[in-house]
Formats: sequence, structure tokens, C-alpha cells
Amino acid sequence: LAYVSRDGRILWLNKRAAEYITGDVMSIVGKTTEELGIRWDHEEFLRRLQVAAALEGGQQYEDYLPILSACRWIRSIFTRIVNARGEIQGVQVIFHDITKQKQMEEQNRISESLLQRAFDLLPVGLWFADESGKIFRQNPGGSLIWGTTHLGVPVQNRTYRARCLDTGEAVNPTDWGLVRAINEGVTVTDE
Repeated sequence: LAYVSRDGRILWLNKRAAEYITGDVMSIVGKTTEELGIRWDHEEFLRRLQVAAALEGGQQYEDYLPILSACRWIRSIFTRIVNARGEIQGVQVIFHDITKQKQMEEQNRISESLLQRAFDLLPVGLWFADESGKIFRQNPGGSLIWGTTHLGVPVQNRTYRARCLDTGEAVNPTDWGLVRAINEGVTVTDE
């Protein structure tokens, strides 16, 4: 947490913020990011201060910055500070290290990408449905089986008819594997 003047001079900061710069609060107060040699675009920092001073509410940013001998993702929120007369006194800047969050988001993107590839390449029909039975995801194999894509359609809408492969008997829509999985919580395979 830091309080900064509109010209970029640090008026106050807490110990945790100081640790990200030099570790010594007193050597930081009164200086600009440029004077401290912080490897952050000083002009962009000043622009953000001016935007925050001009607008009500916090302005949020995410940056990948060289801090503490490593690059880190930092979320910052710039909010103007006004006195009792409504005069702008400066800007409060809240910094939050979101490096771990960004790393997890990247791992999730990679996992989702791999899952999507497997989902698309499997030579069988796969469907995902919500608790009401509406299909929200179908792979190409499923489209080939049904002859169409029917996303958002409830499984029990009776548009499609199914028959047992070995007996030719009609399958009631309430007996379809997906419906039983949703309604009864059973795992259904090879149907």
C-alpha cells in the first residue's frame, strides 16, 4: 500500500510495499519511482496517477514487472484521495502480487487445451450437460452420431428417438444414459 502525490512522489508506504523496492521505508518516502530506479515505466505510472485523480473509483491494472530479482505479476489499484473539502490530495495505490494466480491460470489454460484436443479427437460421442439435462458441449464424434449439433437442447425433448441395438426396442427418453446419470447419479458406459 502506498500513498503517492499526483506528480508521482511517494508520500507514504507500508513495510510490505517497501520490501518490494529496497526494504527501507524511510529511504523511499519523498522520492519518485524514477528516482528510486524502479524498473517500471515512470510515464505510465504518472499517467495512471492522473487518470485515478480525475475519476471516482479505483482503476485496476495488471503488469509483469521485474521486482525482487525476478519478474512478477502485480495487480495495482489506483484510487484518488480527497480531503474534507473535496480537494484531491493524492492517489492511494494498492499493490498485490498475483504471480501464483497467473501461473495457475496458465496451467489451467494448458490443461483445458489438452482436454479440448482429446475431447475433439476421440472417435466416440461425448456430451456435457447441466443439471437440467441441457447439453452445453458436444464433441465432433457426438455430432456424427446424432447427425447434428444440439447444444442447449434438453436430452428429454423427444426430438430424437433411440432403439436398443440388439433388440430394436424403443428406448424411453427417461432411460437414456445421460438422463440416468443426471437424475440418478449413475455412471453409464457402452450404451
